Order: sequence, then C-alpha cells, then structure tokens
Amino acid sequence: MMNKHKRPYRIIAWLMIGLVVTVLVASLALARRDASVYPSNLYAGPIYLGNLTRAEALHKLQESNVAETMELTYIIGLDSYSLKLADLGIRLDSAATLSKIDTTVSDWSLLDHGIYRGMKQVVTPVWKYDHDKLRQRIYNLTLAQKREAVDARIMLHGEQLLYYPEQQGRQIDAELAVSLTSKLLKEGQLKVIWPETTIAPRITRQEISSITELLSVQAVPVSSEYPVTPVTGWAIPGKVILPGQSVAISIDAYGEKGLTKAVQWQEALKLAASEAGLIYEAVDQQLYNPTQDVVALFINQYPGSDQWLIRIYGQPHSGGKKVAISKTYSPFLTSPKAVEERQVPPNLYRHEFIDHKLQDTQLLGELAPVGTPRPVGSSDKTITQNK
Repeated sequence: MMNKHKRPYRIIAWLMIGLVVTVLVASLALARRDASVYPSNLYAGPIYLGNLTRAEALHKLQESNVAETMELTYIIGLDSYSLKLADLGIRLDSAATLSKIDTTVSDWSLLDHGIYRGMKQVVTPVWKYDHDKLRQRIYNLTLAQKREAVDARIMLHGEQLLYYPEQQGRQIDAELAVSLTSKLLKEGQLKVIWPETTIAPRITRQEISSITELLSVQAVPVSSEYPVTPVTGWAIPGKVILPGQSVAISIDAYGEKGLTKAVQWQEALKLAASEAGLIYEAVDQQLYNPTQDVVALFINQYPGSDQWLIRIYGQPHSGGKKVAISKTYSPFLTSPKAVEERQVPPNLYRHEFIDHKLQDTQLLGELAPVGTPRPVGSSDKTITQNK
C-alpha cells in the first residue's frame, strides 16, 4: 500500500532528473556550438551577428556599408535629427568589439547558454573617437540650431500703432551636448537629447502696451538726408527705449553742407526729446529716457511729403495735452486775411490740444536758426484750428 503511494513521487523525480539532464545536454551542445559560431540572438549594438563565425563577424563589422549606415539621433525640443556617426568622427572598433563579445560569451556559465537563448543579447560596441572632429561638428550643429530671441515690436501703419509680440529664443550648450553624446554612445545608445536653454527677449509685448499716444513730433527737410549708419539701430521705425536706457544716434556731418545738416537734425531731435520728457545730448549723440515709462522713436518720411518726421510715442501727456499732425492749416474766420490764408497749399502741421481744445498750430520743419532754440509750443502764426 505504501509503495503504491510513493509511485507518483518517483515518476515526478525521474521526470525532473530527465529535464535537468536534457537542459544540461542542450546547454553543453549550445556551448560547444557557441565556441564555433556566435549565438543566434547576438547583436553588437544594432548590428546582427547571430550564427556567424568570428571571422565572418569581423568581416561584417568592417564592411563599409555597415559603418556608413550607423546613425545617431539627436533630439532638440520636439524635433529630432539624424546624423551619421562617421560625420561625427566616430567609427566602430571592430577588433575591440569582437574581443568584448568573446569575453562576454566566455563568461557565460554552462546553464547561461540555454537561458540566454530566449532573449536578445546586445553587446555595446567599442567606438573610436576623433574628439576634435566630434567637438567641432557638434559645436557647428548647436550653433545652427541657435535661435535668437525676438523683442516685441511696435510699428506705424499710417497713423495707427501696430504691436507685435515677442518670441522666445533658444540655445544648446555645445560642451554638454558633446559630453552627453559620448556618454550615451559608451552605454550603447544611439539616441541622445541635447537640452536647450531658453533665451528671454529684452522687450515684451506687455512692456510696450502702454505706448499709445504721440508725445512729440518734429520734422527735417528731405534735402537734409536721412543719417543712416550701419552701426546704429535707431533708424528703424519703432525703436523702443526702456526707462533709464538710451540709444545712440550717429549723424553724418561729412559731405556738402554736412555741418548744416547735422545741426538741423540735432535741433529737431532736441526739440522732440524735450517735449516727450527725454534728453538728447548732441555731444555724445545719445537719446536718453530718464522717465519711468517706455517710449518708441519713429523716424521716417511722411507719405506724400518732403519731410522726415521725428515722432516719439509713449503714455499720454498729463494735463490733457495731446499732439497731432495733419496737412491742414485753417485760420479762424475772424482773421483779416482769412480768404487769402485759406488758399495756403497743403503742408505738414503740428497741432497742440489741451482738453480737446486747439492751442497752437505750427508748420513742421521750420526750425529756429542755429543757437536760438525755439520753445516747444511757440508760434509766430495766428492761432489756428484744425478741421
């Protein structure tokens, strides 16, 4: 009766012994086979070397088409790019890679030859580096990917101000990209993320939102020439000047009547700056903003006229003062020469209002002689009104 109960255990024991023997025999056979050819599931990085002899594997690793197709994927933000390793100065060290594979396989135990058969075995390749080429190539790539920040802008369309928002910039630390690339390649990875750093713009849309009113306007005849130089950015209509900052205004005094031209521009700039609460220093040619408000400088030719206009925009004047320009000059009907003056041809005029009431009208471009600055708001004409 007892033997009858022990019989199932004996059968199970014999089955277990048979299974172990089978695994050992299979592992021994696989080990002997692996001594002559590489396991069927073996890879050197992305390169399949299964069922190849050592000589065949070496030949495959040394094939030019294999080396040329190996690529690194680098990711910047949401964008990914591919680049051949050879272009980075990185090449596969075939002999060292095979030696590493041989060492790895030889370290397997008899049982490992059977266990590892069921999974993909990847051995990290050994690389040869041209470090100078790698660094230079990555520096060039990161420089090409750099995107400068774009400041918020304000522009004139006719008499209407248009606002354009800022744009964030980005840059990649080239030295960090080199370090990460080398590190991940040694770990067998062919995909790397190059971290980007945000470049903040200097001027934001919120900062220029307060620029809504014309603060001052002066004019210089076109014959005076527009003083543009390649080293200054002030000549771009809509140059924003932040509180406490200044812009350089370089006026060319060379050429025929150069000094006269320079003085005309300096006088006009000084008058426009003074009325807007800014300071223009002719000596160092700087337009300085000492206020707590952001302002914008526009210098452009008024459509259909022979005048260059210097306009400064910012927050509204205190005390209800407003400045406007038009091509209309209309005297009061009480003027003794009203009929004659109504025939004055259209020109550019500066109008000054306080609490919506016209206080003064001046012909733009009529500057005082050198050395006799004209107070802003003064006029030798009959008080006029703008239609």
